[in-house]
This record gives sequence, C-alpha cells and structure tokens, in this order.
Amino acid sequence: MKDSDWKIINALYETPSITKVAAMMYKSQSAITKRIQIMEEELDCRIVERTPLGVSFTREGEFLYNESLKYLQFENEVAEGLRYIKEQTKKNIIIGSAYTYTKYTLYDALDDFIKAHPDVSIRIVNKQSNLLYNMLLEGKLDVAFIRSDYIENVYHELIDHTTGYIVSREPVNVSDLPKMERIAYQTNSKTIQKISDWWSDRFGTEIPDAAEDVGYIEFAFRNVATSHNYQDYSKHHTVDQTNNETKFNTDSQRLSDTKFYTDNYRSNINNNFIGGKYLLCFLPDNFVNEYNLCLQPMLRSDGTPVSRNSWFIYRKEKNRRRVVDDLIKYVDKNVKIR
Repeated sequence: MKDSDWKIINALYETPSITKVAAMMYKSQSAITKRIQIMEEELDCRIVERTPLGVSFTREGEFLYNESLKYLQFENEVAEGLRYIKEQTKKNIIIGSAYTYTKYTLYDALDDFIKAHPDVSIRIVNKQSNLLYNMLLEGKLDVAFIRSDYIENVYHELIDHTTGYIVSREPVNVSDLPKMERIAYQTNSKTIQKISDWWSDRFGTEIPDAAEDVGYIEFAFRNVATSHNYQDYSKHHTVDQTNNETKFNTDSQRLSDTKFYTDNYRSNINNNFIGGKYLLCFLPDNFVNEYNLCLQPMLRSDGTPVSRNSWFIYRKEKNRRRVVDDLIKYVDKNVKIR
C-alpha cells in the first residue's frame, strides 16, 4: 500500500462519497476507484461496498480505517519530530509569553538582546500561562514569561508584580459588587483562584458565577465600557441632542495617569446606583486605559492590595543550547527583579 492509500481510506470512511473524496484530494473519481481496487487485490479482501447513498465499509474496511488513524498520527509525529530537530540546529529561540506580558512588556524587555543577536531567530508563542508552563515541561518551548505561580519543577526568576483591579465604567462601592454583573474572560486557574480568594475575604462567600464570559480580556474591557452603571447620565456623559447619541471619552491614557476614586467620592454618587458590569483582573503599571475605565485596586479586608507575580521560567536541563543560555543570562541581568 502507498502512503496515500491510508489517506484515501481515512477520508472515505469520514466522507463516504467517492465523488467528494476525489474533489477533496484533487484526484479523479476513476483514480480513487482504481486505488481501492488495487488495495483490495493486494490485501485479498473487500474494503467497501457501493450503495445508493455512497459507500459502506466492510468489517475489514473498518479495521483498515482504525489502522489509518494510527498511521496518520505516526506520520504527523514524524514530521513534527523532524521539524523540532531542524529548529534545534538553528540559532533560534522559541519563547512562550502570556498575552498581556507580550502586549505591554516583552518587546521592550528583550530589545537589547535582539539588537545584540541579529542572527538569532525568535519565535513568540502567545497562550495562557498554564498552557505555556505545560509546553515548557514538554520541551516545546525554550523559555517562557508567565503570569501567576506556575513554577514547580522549573527554574524561575521573578520579573514583575501586577496589581489586581476592579474595572468598571463608573466608580462603584466594593459593597455593591454582588449586585452587579461580573464579566469573565480567559485566564489561568491560579489567577481565577486568587480572585476567588479575594472575594471570599471581602464578602465571606464564594464568588458568584459570571454573568458573561467574553473570551479575550480586551473584549471584557469593551463590554464594560459600553455598560451603564448609573441613572444620572448628565453627571458622567455628554448627550448630543441632535443625534440623541451618548458620547464617551476614549482617549488612551496610561495606568499611572488614570483617575482613582476614593471611597468617599463613590459614596457621594452612589445614590443613583442601579447596577452595571465590572471585571476583576490584574494590570501592569504601563496598562493603556484606552476606554477610560475606572480602575479601583482590589484591597483585602485588612487594606493590603492583591497582586500577582510574573515569572521567567526555563527547564532544568544540562545540554542547553548556548543561545538559550545567553537569553537566560540576559534576563537575569536586565529583567529580573532584585
């Protein structure tokens, strides 16, 4: 049997139409039919039976289909293994990086290293931190920059702290959060646990289920930005009487320039509170507040802020490539928090 025969069997079982399989594989129907006949002669068995609805696999045919799954998986593993070996012989580094670290910090942090190694090819893999941690352990990454404490069985260097925030369109009292709609987003399990622990500390209950799960955190920011927390719009919005539209301030500003509202100020305006949306998340100091959202630090009941660690991690191995060692030394010298 040819390698392509396994693909024909696999495709025909999942799409039992010679016409459709021929189109999918850019072959003629007669060519597919001929290969099936040759396979049946070589194996001395009937693989398929023609029916008005297409083809039906015999017992022998179903056996061959199951074997085709193993073959195609083996073929993919071989191709992936050869690709990995080829990459290992190159001057390249595969770096895993959490989404927010990539967006706000990674390229500035590695700028001098990149300039000093113009011949090194760097590939960035953006995923959630727990997934990056697993990929590192599996040998699919050389190093990783992650959020939260995924540091078991790896070398790790502390590179950042990010503060937890209550993010809302308008200022709110912490005590009113249970009456509002929480927006969830994709993040790692340790971050979720840290947020849950904060909620338990402040309210003495388990955190309620989110009203919405929007995927990426950028979508959560936009979702909150378009929500309405207060009845008195005139205090917080400018209304265009001509078009009957509400205008919002969308000027970008860095976190350090964002207005933080005191509890007293929130209490003064909270008489008009009717509920709204918010999210709980961790933001870097250079976060760009493009939706001009209200950012209130998450404080524990004792007044201490909630924060999350960020780490540079790499495997415990002896025969590490020199270019990876160079990067590790660079991070230790220029990025690590002392």
